[in-house]
Amino acid sequence: MTESGIMNLPDQPNCNQAELVSETIPAGSEFYAGKSFEKTWVIRNTSPCSWNHQYNVVYYDGIGMGESTHRVFTENLPPDTAIHPGETTTLILNLRAPFAPGRHVGYWKLRDPSGFLFVPANYEQDSLLVDINVVGTIYSFIDNICQATWVLDGQLINCPDDEKPVSFVLDKFPHLEDGSTENEPGIRFLLSETDGSSLIASFPDIGIKKGDHLHLVTACAYDAPLCNLTFEVGYHSADGDGLLGTWNEISDGQMHTVDLDLSDLAGQAIQFVFLARSNGAIQGNLGFWFFPILLPY
Repeated sequence: MTESGIMNLPDQPNCNQAELVSETIPAGSEFYAGKSFEKTWVIRNTSPCSWNHQYNVVYYDGIGMGESTHRVFTENLPPDTAIHPGETTTLILNLRAPFAPGRHVGYWKLRDPSGFLFVPANYEQDSLLVDINVVGTIYSFIDNICQATWVLDGQLINCPDDEKPVSFVLDKFPHLEDGSTENEPGIRFLLSETDGSSLIASFPDIGIKKGDHLHLVTACAYDAPLCNLTFEVGYHSADGDGLLGTWNEISDGQMHTVDLDLSDLAGQAIQFVFLARSNGAIQGNLGFWFFPILLPY
């Protein structure tokens, strides 16, 4: 107690002291688009406190790469386990490389029970980094969306056609029928309220090699409960035309994840043709081509 009669409270220990012991996936690591990988940090508790389940590693900024927004320090340990002073914990993120080529960085931080964010004292950055390069992309239909010729109900339309109530736009954060909001872009379109209304995109010639694959997802939009669509992917080539696949979508929370091996077309230059057609006179028939892309696997 001081001379004025005020009691001195003991200093509170600093529980947010940590040391980075090791990590996987060094900065600049290369991954093929869409490939899954694990990012791991081993963290030592250098504080005088025990860390419980209220301590987390949390997404802070940048590219999330498909992971949930946080992971608990004690997630892989028995219930009520704590990380005591001097002990280590292994933080594992199950991630997926973005589809777009180039460098992608996600920023993560440690968080205490009060929400205070911190990083290990020996870490050179102000956030824990997931820093990768995406390689191997052959052709991104998203990046080349305006290289295609777009036809709505038999009429040529401009790209992007975001000024009309009926057409298509590039949606950077698609909200899909299963309730998920993706951090990769998709082509969102709204067809007219007539049965058989269609939107067709014809892309320029692309040379195909053995082992090339077309990847995409077909889906209804989350806010389209009456959605009923047929999706088709076909092609034109000097050797003739063909149909690669047809998929029907209704708003049932189920989507089609497509992986087409194009090896039979190796050596040809083909024009991909994407078609979406309305199955009925439906108001709000809103759907997605989610990140169509050519990859070497």
